Amino acid sequence: MQPVNDSRPDSRQNAGQTLQGQDLRGRRLSRVDLRRADLSGANLSGLDLRQADLSGADLTQADLTDANLQGATLRRAELREANLTRTDLQSADLTGADLTGADLQSANLQAAFLSNSLMVGVNLSHANLQSAEIHCVKLSAANLSSAQLQHAQLQRSNLTQTCLVAANLSYANLTHAYLEDTDLSQAQLTGALLLEVRLKGANLASAQLDSAYLMGANLKAANLQGANLQSARLDGAYLRNANLTQATLIQAILRRAQLREAILCHANLQGAELFGADLRRANLRSADLSEARLEGANLEAADLRYACLQNTRLVRVNLTAANLKGADLRGAYLNSAELSAASLKSAKLDEACLRRANLSDANLENAELHEADLSRALLTSTNLSGASLSEARLAGAYLFAVDLEGADLSHACLNRAYLSHANLQNANLSSADLISTDVTNVNWTHARVQDAQFGHNWGLTELRYHRLTQQAAQFLVKPQFSPAQQRGESLRQSAEAQFDLEERLLQLSGILEELQVGLEQVAQTSRLRGLEQLQAIYESEYEFFVQCQSYCASLADTLPHDLQTFRNFIARIHSSILNLTQKRSWNVAFEYSDIAHVFDVSIRIRRIETRFQGNRLEHNSP
Repeated sequence: MQPVNDSRPDSRQNAGQTLQGQDLRGRRLSRVDLRRADLSGANLSGLDLRQADLSGADLTQADLTDANLQGATLRRAELREANLTRTDLQSADLTGADLTGADLQSANLQAAFLSNSLMVGVNLSHANLQSAEIHCVKLSAANLSSAQLQHAQLQRSNLTQTCLVAANLSYANLTHAYLEDTDLSQAQLTGALLLEVRLKGANLASAQLDSAYLMGANLKAANLQGANLQSARLDGAYLRNANLTQATLIQAILRRAQLREAILCHANLQGAELFGADLRRANLRSADLSEARLEGANLEAADLRYACLQNTRLVRVNLTAANLKGADLRGAYLNSAELSAASLKSAKLDEACLRRANLSDANLENAELHEADLSRALLTSTNLSGASLSEARLAGAYLFAVDLEGADLSHACLNRAYLSHANLQNANLSSADLISTDVTNVNWTHARVQDAQFGHNWGLTELRYHRLTQQAAQFLVKPQFSPAQQRGESLRQSAEAQFDLEERLLQLSGILEELQVGLEQVAQTSRLRGLEQLQAIYESEYEFFVQCQSYCASLADTLPHDLQTFRNFIARIHSSILNLTQKRSWNVAFEYSDIAHVFDVSIRIRRIETRFQGNRLEHNSP
């Protein structure tokens, strides 16, 4: 094949010309009009084709190696199986072009226009596609390994089964893109926009996704082992069966994310937000969830063995049948959490807050609960044998048939607790507070009660009373073993009713504090962030607000009629919560003052409680 003469052709003569298979090397074709020209199989390697118009041209199997096509127009051009290795296509217009099977290895496509083009099976390894327009492109089965795609626009493009190993997609826009079964291992996706992207079965092992936006993304069964998702947004993302082993999710946002049966072994979720997330049967063994927020999350049957949950917020979380063996829950917030049938064997729960938590049938054998708050918790048939509960607060807790054999309850507060049929064999209750505790049919065999305080106890027999006094137990009021002992029952029920209210209002107070933080952010600079936090808290706590509303409404009817002040206070709380539940969406105009007075609940409740205690002492004194 002989090269043609080195002279500039007339652009009008070349439009639509047939130059099939010709060797055009050395020709000066810059700014030449080659529209609809047949250049299939032609050799154009090394040519200067800057600003050339090749719209609709047929370049099938053409050789354009090292050619300069900067700013060239190749709209709807046929470039199937063309060789474009190291070709400079910066700012070129390839809209609607067919590049099926083309070789663009190390090509420069910076700021090029490739929208609606066909690039199935194309080789773009090491290519430069920074800031390129590639939306609605068919790139399935393409090779983009080590390609540079920073700030590229890939909206709605099809990259199914594409190889993007070690590719740089930082700050790229992949909204609604198809990336199923795509290999993105070691890819750079920092700050990338991946809204509702389809990554089912994709390989993202060791990928950098820090600060990426993956809201609503489908990552079912995706491989994210060792991936960096720090500060990433995964609100509502679908990650069922995804593998996140050793992934970094520090301060990531996973509100209402679907993580059912996901693998998160050794994952780092410090400070992550998982409001209302679905983590049923997820594997979180040895994961770090310290300082994370999981209010309203579902962790039923999840594996959390040896996980770190220090200072984690787990309010109203479902941990039914979860495995928390050896987990570190020191300082965790588990108010109203569902932990029935959960395994907490040897778990660390020192200073944890478990108010109103349901621990019935749970296994807390040898668990550490020093200074833990279990007030009003439900512990029916719970195994606490060998557990350390020194200085723990169990006021009003329901401990029916609980196994406390060998447990350490020294200095614990069991005031108003229900210990009926409990096993306290060999337990240490020295200096414990058991005032107003129900001790019906308790097994006291070899229990240590030195300096333990008793008084106004239900179910205490005269024989047991004498044995306890012989063991240096302290009785503030000598019990009366006669029908007169029951005269204070109605007052006890009223006291329990107000205690229930106190617990609910304290929970509500904690939620209000969180809402206040959001309002402060709105009032300052982080307006958008503040509104997002308010909306998330409001949605996750809505059902609780409704429960408080109905509870206050029913409680007012059960209180003694002489407590008019208390009844009026209940009415005020009910009205305020009703206003809250009627506002189904959150905005800055929300009347925060409607419920601000809930913060003075503790003072009012204490006054009422003092009155109850005074009445009880009056009725039960000898």
